[in-house]
Amino acid sequence: MNYTTSIIERVNKQAIIYNNPLRTGFDLSIQSYKDLIDNHYISGIKEAGNPQKISELNEVIDSPLIYFAGGEKELEKKICLGYNGLSSIAGNLYPLEVKQWFDSLLKKEDTQDYNLLKNKIDKLFEDSPLPLIKNEISIIENINFGICRTPLGN
Repeated sequence: MNYTTSIIERVNKQAIIYNNPLRTGFDLSIQSYKDLIDNHYISGIKEAGNPQKISELNEVIDSPLIYFAGGEKELEKKICLGYNGLSSIAGNLYPLEVKQWFDSLLKKEDTQDYNLLKNKIDKLFEDSPLPLIKNEISIIENINFGICRTPLGN
């Protein structure tokens, strides 16, 4: 809390809290979220831990926030829990399709079949997505990104 508070106070502008217990080794509690939101200008949260936290948090705070789903995995379920924003990896390759799908989920519209997009997203995450994204953007944008090294140990 001290670390997060000191950063937020120094930058003196709106912030998005990114809770990612698998990467950081700690998990913000609902009370910690509430304290940060009540005392600082927090405009959004990206919750990569327990998706249920968004529903719980919504019950104890007064200010509206953007709740970012970290990726497209279980997106429909996350929207039902209260997520209303998307931090998308697949959107780098399929920006219009991902936005259209996300918007339709938010509006609870089932007017189109998004199985083709979902298949593309599944294919993207079959292996490490970064090399594929880098290669595809190189082709689409005609920008030579060079090779993409795989993580050490692969």
